Amino acid sequence: MVKSKFRTNPITVFICTLILCLSSCSESELPTTILTFDNSEVINTNFLGLGVQWSTYPHADANQDKWGNIMMDKKRWEFLYKRLDYMKPQFIRILDHAEQRYFRGIINQSTPNINFDRMEMHALYQVLDYCQENSITVIMGEWNPPWQLRNNQYSIWVKMIGKYMHHLIVKKKYTCIKFYSLINKPNTITANTKGDYNQYHTAISLVKKEFEKVNINQQLSLLGPSIDPLLHYSKNGLTSLDWLQKSLSDTVYDAIDIQVYPSENNILSNSLSTVFNLDKKIIKQKNKPLIISEFGIRPQKNSEESYYNDSLIALDEHASRLSQMKVYQNDYAIYTSDAVIQLLQAKADGIIAWHLDDAMFTEANDGNKNQLIKYGMWNSLSDTLFNNPSDMKLRPWYFSWSWISKNLPRGSQVIKLTNNNHQKIKGVGTINNNDYVILLSNLTDRDEYVEINFTDNIVDKTFYSFSIGQDDTILKFNSMILPKNKHHRIGINHPLFVKLSAREMLILTTKK
Repeated sequence: MVKSKFRTNPITVFICTLILCLSSCSESELPTTILTFDNSEVINTNFLGLGVQWSTYPHADANQDKWGNIMMDKKRWEFLYKRLDYMKPQFIRILDHAEQRYFRGIINQSTPNINFDRMEMHALYQVLDYCQENSITVIMGEWNPPWQLRNNQYSIWVKMIGKYMHHLIVKKKYTCIKFYSLINKPNTITANTKGDYNQYHTAISLVKKEFEKVNINQQLSLLGPSIDPLLHYSKNGLTSLDWLQKSLSDTVYDAIDIQVYPSENNILSNSLSTVFNLDKKIIKQKNKPLIISEFGIRPQKNSEESYYNDSLIALDEHASRLSQMKVYQNDYAIYTSDAVIQLLQAKADGIIAWHLDDAMFTEANDGNKNQLIKYGMWNSLSDTLFNNPSDMKLRPWYFSWSWISKNLPRGSQVIKLTNNNHQKIKGVGTINNNDYVILLSNLTDRDEYVEINFTDNIVDKTFYSFSIGQDDTILKFNSMILPKNKHHRIGINHPLFVKLSAREMLILTTKK
């Protein structure tokens, strides 16, 4: 017998039995990691999908906005739609400030002046039209109460929200809106709640009653508590874990969400479950969907990682101190992919990337062009506002996020891979409509040879690969590693052998 060997640089794939490999592979190519794809090892029976934060350009969607009405240009939206068509997100998260969308102040100290026909609603409708047409689940919400209502005037704010959501769901018929989130990071000092769980619980309970009153509670699920465990501000002695436990047992929430911003070191040490309390028994036994409503990598303070990021921010006149400058590098794509594997293993039901487009956010929400929160996959307005068309280019993590999103659609089963080398290689599998997907990550500095066994009979399956490596290579557009040829398909009890290069993320998929 002759070993079959096919190369699509930088991936090497072998199809052979283990005995054949042991007898004919060179010592350097013997498997260092053995994975088993066992269909009975189901982590999640109904994964809800990946998504992205796509807020609606508050500084560029109306004549009176700081940047004008740039987003009234249809070509801008066509540009965005084409990129999202490739990504196929399952979630879109939209949080707004009411005063930048539909709220115009308080009349006679008690009556809110609201208008759903303002020019500022145009950009929101553009996003929701796209989501409705493409069956994308939308999370709507507001960052904080309007400044006029910051003195705990939640009853007025909640009535506004009820009218707003009724308008969108009933009148505009945006049935894609499935979740509502009230107040971002309520456990932190930046939120109106200032870390007070009781105050937050009171506000979201009022929202629940208001949705029942306007008869949209059957279409709209309440999502909370939207906390950031690593920026926790202690109030009444409650920890971030306390917030999470209270939320899991509280009937006011239909689904649970937290924000996950690990450092690179957290990801390298495989500690996301521990750092974000996802390893606790009460979390593992959750009876509600768990959605990671914001996900990105945030450098740990006073670390080499943060010093490096700060040095890059200093070189970019438009980047605020809250930016993550590694989004321009392959490394960010590889680390975020590794983190996704860990979150899937921790039974996350949905993961939403922070964020899509640098043109969406400025640090003080004031439209200062030199204070962009650079975390996106591109800057769609860099040609007009910043005289830098090159910043419209796709960044590496757009590709990795898109590949995972389109290959792990809503309804996928997430499968645990048994792994004899989990300290070095991370992996997880999924099945959807008889398509098999394997997501692998190697954050070490050496190549690894991976043997993947299947307990299922998957004769005649053809696998394709998508890969991002440390050497600026991005292999996309269905780089086929197992040609559609009867001699090169997996047979009964034949494992799959893959070379996983140092610092590489790799997706193997039978999905065309």
